[in-house]
Amino acid sequence: DNIPYKTTLRGTADRYAWAVRDGDVCGSYSLAVNTWTMLGLLCTPDDPATVSSVFGDDLDQSQYGVSWVMYEWDAATDSYIQLSLFDQLSQNKGYWILSLDAASLDVDGVVTEVIISTECPVQQGCYEIPLTPPASGETEQYNMVGHTFPGTVTIPWKDVRIKAGGAVYTPAEAALSINNIMDETIWLYNDTVYYPYNEDTPGMVGQLTAFDGFWVRVLPGAPADITLLLPKVPAS
Repeated sequence: DNIPYKTTLRGTADRYAWAVRDGDVCGSYSLAVNTWTMLGLLCTPDDPATVSSVFGDDLDQSQYGVSWVMYEWDAATDSYIQLSLFDQLSQNKGYWILSLDAASLDVDGVVTEVIISTECPVQQGCYEIPLTPPASGETEQYNMVGHTFPGTVTIPWKDVRIKAGGAVYTPAEAALSINNIMDETIWLYNDTVYYPYNEDTPGMVGQLTAFDGFWVRVLPGAPADITLLLPKVPAS
């Protein structure tokens, strides 16, 4: 099957299991069989943080590229790149993974580091993800990113902030035509369907949970320095 083109995984609670030990955050995810899954990393994975070191103990490394595979989206070239076992994984990104076999994916690492600033809507700090804006003359640029906190942290999309050119916006503010910085909608993937979510539309209000990967669409009004701020805890 082809990789779904551009757009979050809305996982169900029974797919996740969590434990905290010695300051490490451990998360596991029950991977659906023969289904493209979009995911992010819920903590900073232990070194060397490669495909092999993060997921190679859960899936047969000798079958990589045969029975399972991972891809990332390269915003600079607007294309997917198949990862090798030795490519590093980053919390700044979302990833596609497909396995022909059932598996429980375990991630071991340390708590996501945050930056405490007045730009973040909560005192506990935000994780900052740099985004790629559209090239000159282009009308949009999709970025595939991931939720970076463990299973106990569910973040309403309305609490996320967009930092652009020294100013800070809510998703709805960033989408205003006067700003035209970023679409207020995010796209999550579940089984075979993309689901749009935003800040306040009834029935479409987004929540980010552990292991979620999702798409954001950056617009032409975005400056070169545009950053997504994911709060460590809900703002309200």
